[in-house]
Amino acid sequence: MDQFTKNLTKTLLSNGDVKELFRQQLETAINHILQAELTALLGYDPYDRSGFNTGNSRNGQYYRLIDSEYGKLKIGCKLIPETTFKRGYNE
Repeated sequence: MDQFTKNLTKTLLSNGDVKELFRQQLETAINHILQAELTALLGYDPYDRSGFNTGNSRNGQYYRLIDSEYGKLKIGCKLIPETTFKRGYNE
């Protein structure tokens, strides 16, 4: 069993809040996906020396609360000063 299955089983057996468990898992998944997307965009992993002194470093993050069906999700928005990232819509 993976960790999610263990947590779900424990929550169900203790009559816990399954919706909260799903909220936590969704929040974690979204933050991991955003981290992977940033790694692909920048071309180097976090703490990799190849990103130092390039002007395109990972400069921390700020958080936004997103309302979802499962409750509020705390999503980390990464700060990246110099990229060629284009939004998928016209501004």
